[in-house]
Amino acid sequence: MPLPPGHPRCFRLDGRLFVVPTWSDVSVVEARDALSRSLSVARRPPRGTRRRERWGPSGAVVGAGAIVVVAVAAWQVTSLLGLAATGASGALVGGVLAVGVRRLVVDAGAGAAASSTRTGDAGSVSTSDGQGRGAGVAAVEVPDDVAASAPDDATGDELALWSALVMRYRDAREALLSGARPGSAADDADTDPADATARIRRAEADLRSAEADYEPVARLLGLPAP
Repeated sequence: MPLPPGHPRCFRLDGRLFVVPTWSDVSVVEARDALSRSLSVARRPPRGTRRRERWGPSGAVVGAGAIVVVAVAAWQVTSLLGLAATGASGALVGGVLAVGVRRLVVDAGAGAAASSTRTGDAGSVSTSDGQGRGAGVAAVEVPDDVAASAPDDATGDELALWSALVMRYRDAREALLSGARPGSAADDADTDPADATARIRRAEADLRSAEADYEPVARLLGLPAP
């Protein structure tokens, strides 16, 4: 029978099912809130993106205005064609200078601050592979087919174990296929053949180990055999 909705150790977030095993030492609510914050930060666009896009046009307007004022007051330019040409050159210079200042000063400072923030947070907030599986918030993503095939009396710890073993097998299989695919690092002309062979052999060993753990889970849940 498929896993019933409202499992006490599970929650849904962004259309994905997560389970919180009992050994995680956090409640389901705490895990859901922490993972929600983590995903929100990952999806958030870089701060200042919109302001960065406005620097060029703003600099162009300021540059054009400044040069036109100078042209009228100091150079005594009165023709519309001359003012237009002067304004265009001022806009070009102002836009280029504004973008240059942004990149040299503001973006550089923001990058250093972000790097410092990531370094400072590394000890308190940990993530796994960026996909939510086994994240530092102690929530394990449950694949749809595992949830559909799991017994209705499955515990959270069983769901976490089955999900981890299934995803480990699938990741190992994909890693081996990617490594042997034409155009991959293992097939790159600049890659040392011995290193490429060693990587493929490690991937094969990882897959054999993952298959051995996955096979009993596949039989239990009726999933495709390796």
